[in-house]
Amino acid sequence: MSIQAKVKVQASWDRIWTDRRYLFRPVSLKNDTISVLLARALKTIEKSSGIFLDVGSGPGSRTIPLVGKLGKFRLMLLDNSPKALFEGARYASAKKVKAYFVKGDAFRIPFDSNSIACTFSNGLNEHFDDRDRQELFNEMARVTRRGGVVVIIVPNKLNPFHSLNKMVREKKGSWIYGPQYDFTPPELIRCMEKAGLKHIEEFGAGAFTSWIRLFAREKQQRLVSYPTPFKILNRALHNLDMKVDLAINKKFGREIMVIGKKF
Repeated sequence: MSIQAKVKVQASWDRIWTDRRYLFRPVSLKNDTISVLLARALKTIEKSSGIFLDVGSGPGSRTIPLVGKLGKFRLMLLDNSPKALFEGARYASAKKVKAYFVKGDAFRIPFDSNSIACTFSNGLNEHFDDRDRQELFNEMARVTRRGGVVVIIVPNKLNPFHSLNKMVREKKGSWIYGPQYDFTPPELIRCMEKAGLKHIEEFGAGAFTSWIRLFAREKQQRLVSYPTPFKILNRALHNLDMKVDLAINKKFGREIMVIGKKF
């Protein structure tokens, strides 16, 4: 892959993991769209067992509480940042979850081919463009065992509020996440197919309250709790956000997810 691209992404996330404002914030598993998508993916593999590998895991804010509580998977977190892995280990200890932490490169995953039951990533693939991103999909498919699955969650380019927020913050110089090239649902599916994955399922979440992203980060949690003046409407919008099979969420959700099987 492009060394320059890798260095830029790594530098951005090194800054994040050393900044106390962004280092690690436990999420509400019930109200967080990514957590709801991951919970749906776990239903697909509920009869499976083996290694669940979180690639580009950061501190594992979602996989530690969701995958760890199942007890049937050997949860492995892979990241290039020692700081992120250290915080993940602290979080796993606090949650009484057994997890293993590996410092490594997502483009050279240090596992044998055909060895992982579920290879997962969230917030990783979108930071690489063109040939680089396909290499990442291919590498995740390589380590996944036959009959296993690859699960990928990314921001959706077709969500207008997310895309506007990103564009405005990039122009202001307040976008902290480094290079980011979001996917449309068809682009995400094509990358999975090129990696040789089959029976690809797609899901989405967060189409109805994505306008919250236009506000400053410190105000977003309050708006998540009360994104409208009317609690009944708020509850209805939130419930729609969490329906991951809903067509509008699959196409315009703030986050989209694909699950592909390896044969």
